[in-house]
Amino acid sequence: MISKRDLTEHLRLNWPNSKSPTLEQALFDWYINIRDSGGFRLTDEGFRVLSNTLELEHWKLPIDLKAITKRVLLDMDRKIAFPFYLDKRGKQIIFFSSREAMMATMYGDLTAWLNGSVVR
Repeated sequence: MISKRDLTEHLRLNWPNSKSPTLEQALFDWYINIRDSGGFRLTDEGFRVLSNTLELEHWKLPIDLKAITKRVLLDMDRKIAFPFYLDKRGKQIIFFSSREAMMATMYGDLTAWLNGSVVR
């Protein structure tokens, strides 16, 4: 399992031009929870960087926003092992892991998938 710090450093090293942010700045700008033990939920800036600047492949799953409670947000923070973006305007969750996207899609319900998955 890769840590948020290691993943962010790897992404910085693959920056398309020579002006990449510092590790600390990237952690602060890209993630909702900047603690090392925090989850991989992306900020708007983090999503823009991963999807546009770095052009990483991602997968979208429609969600019911009413189902996104504080408990579900905590479960997402604890159980999703790769970056993800919660797009409230588009009513979708965007995964940067094909495996997590596939598993969530197979369950058909984000909450059911989170309840059935193990903590990372």
